[in-house]
Amino acid sequence: MSQVTCPGTVVTNVTGEPQCVDQTNAPIPWTSQPAFAIENLDPALLSGAYAAGFFVMAMGWVVSRGVRIVLDMLK
Repeated sequence: MSQVTCPGTVVTNVTGEPQCVDQTNAPIPWTSQPAFAIENLDPALLSGAYAAGFFVMAMGWVVSRGVRIVLDMLK
């Protein structure tokens, strides 16, 4: 499955159809690209997002543990 994109600006013509134009309002062809390609993903960004997820989970665990300790001390 692919998607069609406009490398310029999308405008509507007199009949209401979308048209792809460049900066000088000259029509240019639409380009077709794959909707999702795994090879376009950056491994560094993926590993950073993965690590950030663990950091968020760890911070939630530490905060909840601290709250539990404080509540136990108040008992």
